[in-house]
Amino acid sequence: MEKTTKKKNKPVQQTVFFITPHIPLASGRGSEQRAWQHLQSLQTLSSNIHLIILDWGQRLEKDKVANIPTSLATTHILKCQASLSSTSSLPGAQLIGRLWQQLFHANKPFIQLTGHSHLAFIALINEQAPQQVFSFKFQSGLLWQQYRTNNSQPFHTVDFDDIESIVMARQQKLNRKQLGIEANLIAKLAIRQQREFENTLLKQADLVLVCSELDQQKLKQRQPYAQVDYIPNAVAITDKNKKPTQNTNATTETMQHILFVGTMSFQPNQLAIIYFCQHVLPFIEQQYDGSFTVDIVGYSPPPEVQQLDKLANVSVKGGVDSVSDYYHQASLAICPIQFGGGTRIKILEAMSFACPVVSTTIGAEGIDVNHNHDIVIADTPQQFAAGCISLMKDHKLNSHIGQQGLALVSRDYSDRSVQKKLSKLLAP
Repeated sequence: MEKTTKKKNKPVQQTVFFITPHIPLASGRGSEQRAWQHLQSLQTLSSNIHLIILDWGQRLEKDKVANIPTSLATTHILKCQASLSSTSSLPGAQLIGRLWQQLFHANKPFIQLTGHSHLAFIALINEQAPQQVFSFKFQSGLLWQQYRTNNSQPFHTVDFDDIESIVMARQQKLNRKQLGIEANLIAKLAIRQQREFENTLLKQADLVLVCSELDQQKLKQRQPYAQVDYIPNAVAITDKNKKPTQNTNATTETMQHILFVGTMSFQPNQLAIIYFCQHVLPFIEQQYDGSFTVDIVGYSPPPEVQQLDKLANVSVKGGVDSVSDYYHQASLAICPIQFGGGTRIKILEAMSFACPVVSTTIGAEGIDVNHNHDIVIADTPQQFAAGCISLMKDHKLNSHIGQQGLALVSRDYSDRSVQKKLSKLLAP
């Protein structure tokens, strides 16, 4: 499938390939928003950008394909597949398969384009001869390295976004008691393999990006001579972020709203809200004597999340067209993330609405926040409940945390300031 639109009457600078497994969308999910952010930065440098979207099968939603930016030179959707996989369900087969792959197929590409897409990509490279290639996510970076030859060596930037091997390690540690011996060993081998992928790109790419200074330091410790920088996640601050004349965010309302926003097909989000409802919510119900509800907003909630709607003080909203009204009525937003990596756009988004946030340390990782100044940090169920209750009861604290969060985002995480930094990094 290919969609092509021609750019007219604008100067052409460098030819740029932007390779991504996620469709860049201004109002999409976290990775889609970050891809959009990068694309906007690149468009300040060149009007000759070719968008290359990697299609893994069912991952591309039709409504999102229809919203692919049209202000690009060309857009190509290439079908691809992971070449290292095991489908056998026999006991021990997955572990043996993983070991076999690492011992005897270590040099086999992790990702491959299917026949027609492979030929189409080669033709595009030969026709356009790009001067810059921007690979969003490590998969895109590994794919481009297969096509990088002595005759085609444009400046290659890879945005890891987060460090996937760290995310996987945290997940394995969190779930190790539930996993059997074989599953734990498979997880550890997968983590090792992912780390090798990352190290390969650290050595081969001209520039590697991550979304926080903390992640930058972690990668520099691995490869001191690698070119690594960080581009924060960002949010747009527009008129929709301004509160209505009647302040529906005020804590003087009879009904308080605790808001959770996140893509519910993403496992860390699923586990986070289930953890909150199972371990934090009972403490709030015991200790807070007012009326409140937990609003869960996010596309594709699985059955175990939908079941939370049966709880007395929980309302599962599912996907919504706009989150603005929910932020305006919320007393606070929560980020009870237990594992993951990178930085949480949901925290920056809440702050852009001056909505105070209670988060775990991991949830706020990589964002330059200060406890009880622009955020409330809580890592135990009791602490998390206390943080929520204090923001529902104390109007001055609620307003202070919310306004300081807004100031932080406006200063360091607005889309304009972040795009300016990336444009400067990539300028020829």
